[in-house]
Amino acid sequence: MYGITILKPFADILGFSSLDLEANNFHYAEDLLQMVTIGIMQWIKQCMTKMQIENCTTWLHEIRSNKQAYELAYACIYYFIPYWYTRSVIKFNVTIDFDEIWRWWIHLFIAAGKHNYSVLSIRYLWIVRSMNPEIREIYDSNRIMSFSGEPGTGIPYDAFNEIVSIRFRFSLKFRN
Repeated sequence: MYGITILKPFADILGFSSLDLEANNFHYAEDLLQMVTIGIMQWIKQCMTKMQIENCTTWLHEIRSNKQAYELAYACIYYFIPYWYTRSVIKFNVTIDFDEIWRWWIHLFIAAGKHNYSVLSIRYLWIVRSMNPEIREIYDSNRIMSFSGEPGTGIPYDAFNEIVSIRFRFSLKFRN
C-alpha cells in the first residue's frame, strides 16, 4: 500500500538503484522496511519529545494538518510496527497474542486487496476457535518449526514448505 508513497522515496534517499514493489526478493524488501521503520520511529520520537507529547494518538492529532507527515506516521504506527510485532510473535510462537494479530490484519488485507488472505484469516480464526482445547494446545505448541531450536528462530510450516518447494524446483532445473 505504501510502496510508491513511502518506500520508494526512502529507497531513493538511501541510494537504491531500484525498488521491487512486488518484493520478489523478500529479504531485501524486508531489510528496506526495517530501515524505514527505524528511521520513522526515530523521527516520531524526536517530534514527540520536542512537542512534549507522550501519547502518539495525541501527537497524530496535533500533526493532522500536515498530510504527508500524518500519512508517514500513521503508516509506521498502524502498519509497519504491527508487521514487526507480528513477525516477532511468529518467530517466538507467542500463542497468547496470535489470534488478536490475525484479527488486526483482516481489515488491512481487505484494504490492500488481499482477498485470499482475508478469507484465510477468517477461516483460521473460526477453525482455531472451534478446536477442542486439548487439540488447540497441541496445535499452538507446534505451530512453528526451527532449524536450530533457538528461541526466536521459528518459522511457520508454510514458509518451510515454500523453502523446500523452491529448492526442489531449483534442483530439478539444473538436473535436466
